[in-house]
Amino acid sequence: MGERNYEFRRRLSEIHKPGRRNPDVKPEANETEITDSWKIVIDSEAGSLIYRAGRDLEDYLMVSMGVSVPLVRTDVMSVLENSCEKCIVLAAGLQLPESCEQPDVTRSYRLVIKDGCVIVNGYDERGTAQGSYYLEDMMNMREAPFLKKMDIVRKPLFQPRMVHSGWGIDEFPDAHLNAIAHAGMDAILLFVSGVNSIPGPYRGTLPEDKLFDIYMDFNDLIRRASSFGIDVYMYSYLESDKHPDDPDAEEYYEGTYGRIFKECPGFKGVVLVGESCEFPSKDPNTTMVMRKDLAKLDVQSGKPTPGWWPCFDYPQWLNIIKKVVRKYNSDADIVFWTYNWGWAPEEARLELIKNLPEDITLLVTFEMFEDYERNGVKARCVDYTLAFEGPGKYFTSEAKVAHE
Repeated sequence: MGERNYEFRRRLSEIHKPGRRNPDVKPEANETEITDSWKIVIDSEAGSLIYRAGRDLEDYLMVSMGVSVPLVRTDVMSVLENSCEKCIVLAAGLQLPESCEQPDVTRSYRLVIKDGCVIVNGYDERGTAQGSYYLEDMMNMREAPFLKKMDIVRKPLFQPRMVHSGWGIDEFPDAHLNAIAHAGMDAILLFVSGVNSIPGPYRGTLPEDKLFDIYMDFNDLIRRASSFGIDVYMYSYLESDKHPDDPDAEEYYEGTYGRIFKECPGFKGVVLVGESCEFPSKDPNTTMVMRKDLAKLDVQSGKPTPGWWPCFDYPQWLNIIKKVVRKYNSDADIVFWTYNWGWAPEEARLELIKNLPEDITLLVTFEMFEDYERNGVKARCVDYTLAFEGPGKYFTSEAKVAHE
């Protein structure tokens, strides 16, 4: 059976599936049951993210589990001192007793489940929200509002954990941001071609003179994403027509990367991938001319353009980008992705990494360029696949040198 175009978005926006409770499931001896006599408690001074998490949990219990549990603002400490009877406490930064471990990194939390009491104590508000979503996960798996008694600390294995939009390229309505947060992601990627400007569709398939950009209010997206505990990274599609040695290079990049972070300092960082933001490198292993200029200059050397080679002067270029960006956001995460040259000789790849600035983030694709066989069919991992467990040789070699 067919469905209307984009009908999948209706399913994506339904965070809490209705009627998930199985009436045949009964609580076990080591479980506590959430009933209509309970309440969700947040502190009178709780921030907006904890408030949103409380409202979300209230909606989940009603829609998915058929339990009416109201959200209440009050003094959390007084509730805890009075034994926290029949309530779910969502809080952050509490010094709870009887624990040899406390949440100590962003998005981590301690979860205490006892008879008639559930406490989600986040290291920060993001941790509290993640703990609340974890309660939903456990009840979904149990098919009932029953929670196993426990006292544990949960921490993210790694961060940031970025994702593109599953709604549509660079489209992030609130419902989708909510789904992303529930899935445990803490950052989104946005293709950026200028201030409040994203590349139009068909980038990479249309000729240069047919390309167009689309307006987007970046600060609005950053604000909305933050309300769900999500950071926003710009994935650069900016022009880089100057070599760092050019006398006006810093002024030029101040007008591109610098201007974006001046206008939108809330960006968490920038992701830099060779094919999307190559510059006129002086590396003789390349054309020393960018792909967009090849045709007009009639360059036919048989060499790759700088975006497809680990050029020796990428560190220079990164330092100038870093300087203009951190002028407006001193903590901006500069992410350099070696995506395009895993095929290149190992010596050249590793030499570049040895010379990278130490105050940036290196991103290496985990399984790219590996050959594997599945069901008798030989294939190559062009980008990413679940069919190859990894890590690949490309990742391993670069990670080893980066560690050193």
